[in-house]
Amino acid sequence: MKKYRLPILLLAALLFPGISVPPARGALSDVDIASLQYDMEKIKRELDVLLSQQRETFRIELERLKREIAMIQLEIEEDLKREQNVSAREMENIKEYLSNFKMETERINRDIDQALKKEMTKAREEASASKID
Repeated sequence: MKKYRLPILLLAALLFPGISVPPARGALSDVDIASLQYDMEKIKRELDVLLSQQRETFRIELERLKREIAMIQLEIEEDLKREQNVSAREMENIKEYLSNFKMETERINRDIDQALKKEMTKAREEASASKID
């Protein structure tokens, strides 16, 4: 850690005005070390405050996003319900159409059968009449 102390202090001096940086060469006195420790504690407190503020900002943003997601989910559920209702109505319409089509087809088949029976009866009668003549 000692190896990185000077670059860290230089960086801290750039970021936080009022921090004194010891000369690059030579030994540090006890006063310099105490001053640096004080500065580091001050930086730590400032960083803790910033981190706390950032956490609060993130918490608020997260709550806002959760509300937005809940609203979107509600909209999607409502859209799905509407689609299901439309689909159910469309299915009922299709079923009714098919039922009507089936009844109409059955009616046409009955009419065709009756017409064929009449034609067959008429043909038999004509055949019988021509045999008699």
